[in-house]
Amino acid sequence: MVFTSACGRQVVIEVDGPQHYRYPDQQPTGRTLYRNRALAARGYVLVVVKASDWDQCPEHLRQQQLAAWIQQALQREQSP
Repeated sequence: MVFTSACGRQVVIEVDGPQHYRYPDQQPTGRTLYRNRALAARGYVLVVVKASDWDQCPEHLRQQQLAAWIQQALQREQSP
């Protein structure tokens, strides 16, 4: 999903399933890291949501949690 934030930044939300993580250490795969770098190089703010984190979040809190993840990503982009 891609959208423009209120501050004018292009934001990409990626929901990563288990195929995006190595077994057993759960670190992102090389392909996933490449995708993340490519999106960042094009100026996108990337919000990566692990599918397992999404599944564990109670439905009534999902919108609030997603907003928090987006805010965190935007703040990371503004940090020196």
